[in-house]
Amino acid sequence: AWGTPASRMDLHNNAVGLEIGTRMKAASDLDLQVATMDAFLQGRLRVVDHANGDALVPTRSLSFGR
Repeated sequence: AWGTPASRMDLHNNAVGLEIGTRMKAASDLDLQVATMDAFLQGRLRVVDHANGDALVPTRSLSFGR
């Protein structure tokens, strides 16, 4: 639903994806995958932290939430 933590997360992450795609129009699929993973590891994307009141928190590693 609109305004939920998951919706806010999606809007934020979609905006990052749009920025990557716009900046790298002519890039290969592999280059786009690498840029997306870089954004993830740099903490530019957000995830919902259910243990912290559904706060949106930066991504930092593949072990988040484990």
